[in-house]
Amino acid sequence: MALAPKRILCIAGELSGDALLAPAVKSLRGLGYQCVGVGGPKSVEAGLTRIDENHILNAGGLVEIIDRVPGFLRLFRRLAVELSSCEGLVVADSPEIGIRLLRRAKRSAIKTMYLAPPQAWAWRPWRHREFATVDWVGCPFRFEADWYRSRGVPATWMGHPLEEATVLPPAGKPGIALFPGSREGSIKRLLPRMYEAVIAFRDRGGVGDVHLSTAPGVPRHLFDEITERFNLRVVYHETVQEALAQAPVAVAGAGTVALEIVARGRPVVILARMHPLTAAVARRLVSVDHIGLPNLLLERRVFPEF
Repeated sequence: MALAPKRILCIAGELSGDALLAPAVKSLRGLGYQCVGVGGPKSVEAGLTRIDENHILNAGGLVEIIDRVPGFLRLFRRLAVELSSCEGLVVADSPEIGIRLLRRAKRSAIKTMYLAPPQAWAWRPWRHREFATVDWVGCPFRFEADWYRSRGVPATWMGHPLEEATVLPPAGKPGIALFPGSREGSIKRLLPRMYEAVIAFRDRGGVGDVHLSTAPGVPRHLFDEITERFNLRVVYHETVQEALAQAPVAVAGAGTVALEIVARGRPVVILARMHPLTAAVARRLVSVDHIGLPNLLLERRVFPEF
């Protein structure tokens, strides 16, 4: 009788984390492991058996996630049960649930791997303590790995998927590309402001075509409902690259997408908008001068932030 393959619990809550998790899933599958857990389309394509959707993890802020708490707790309990029958745990980003699962794995002597740990160098630096006992920590940025290693974490610089991003040729005509993010909350907060800005520029003489990058897993009607409130003709695109190819400039939320826009050769204006209480708490905890990844990496504000 053939033995059942050993199981690895894999977690990714964001599209950026999914891009990191997918190669790990593919490698583990090649070694004969069964990968189960929560991830996006790339991880599923690589062989992840998804036991739940990852939209519960795809949230941010303090006040903003209150309505997600019941679902978050249900998912955590389910993942904790799955973890008890697994040989290892692989987490990509997703610190809210990932750190809690790390603690459980440590108590059960389960091997752990963490890809893209929290940006503790930017805010809440004490979180590095949670990773001192992780078997392997992979950091997308070299300075990040150095920062964690200097605090006793077994961190390695693994590189970033965007290092292989293709620089796009110049756009053929005027236009603006909008990237409100992949979280439902950020889309509702940012997309109306982006449209208001586009209308203001249009009234001063035009900005060309408006190109909107949607996100996998986000219902199309969410974008439609917001777009219909504004007198704009908007062209939808399914990928970042498709939208950028049509426009010489972009406006984006302060996530990984801002870094991808710059890596593909386009300037970007970076936006962040959150509940006032979340903002008040964040201002006390953040220890850096910028919110956009491109500016953080360059250590100066090259791209405007609002």
